[in-house]
Amino acid sequence: MKYLALVFLLICPTLAQDDHPIDVQFNKDVDKNGSTHGMVAAYANALKSWDNELNKHYEKLMAGLDAAGKANLKDSQRAWIVYRDKEIHNIVEYYAKVEGTMFRTISAAAKTNLTKNRALSLSYMADFVEIRKK
Repeated sequence: MKYLALVFLLICPTLAQDDHPIDVQFNKDVDKNGSTHGMVAAYANALKSWDNELNKHYEKLMAGLDAAGKANLKDSQRAWIVYRDKEIHNIVEYYAKVEGTMFRTISAAAKTNLTKNRALSLSYMADFVEIRKK
């Protein structure tokens, strides 16, 4: 049964994380200042928090893997960083050419979601490794 719940979380991460503390704080920040500038700042804060969360789960996952798993994860993370950097460049270039201040917010959201999704993915893998060991 616990594996079924984990599979559900892997398939539906957005459903499983609606109340994540980082998202809750983001919503509070936007409620305080819903201007474009305020929303961009809220996304910047959320990005920092998701990056910290990503690093926490990366370390947790590394601790639960054997040598081959650690090497695979390290390679995967390096490849993801290259992908992330190229995708951020693409996002910035695309939205810089579109008129309207709302696209600054959309760009910030897209950049934040890259790291959020990776953090959640590593979190699920780390949880699965922990469950397997029990």
